[in-house]
Amino acid sequence: MCQNRIEKAAKSVKGVKKAKWDKESHMLSLAYHKEQVDIKDVHRKVASAGHDTEKIEATGKAYAALPSCCKYREE
Repeated sequence: MCQNRIEKAAKSVKGVKKAKWDKESHMLSLAYHKEQVDIKDVHRKVASAGHDTEKIEATGKAYAALPSCCKYREE
């Protein structure tokens, strides 16, 4: 579920052609048109889906909306 959500959020940014989330490394690999994509927009979209990135933390509301199996923060 998490992988699909993260990849879908990243691919929703205009100019992103492919997104692949690696669960083991916690890395998102992208294929995108660098002239069209501001990488911060990808971070924003992933964070708005409830997942923290190295640059942007998801809001409490977005994180709370995640299914319990996808929650990763220690509370």
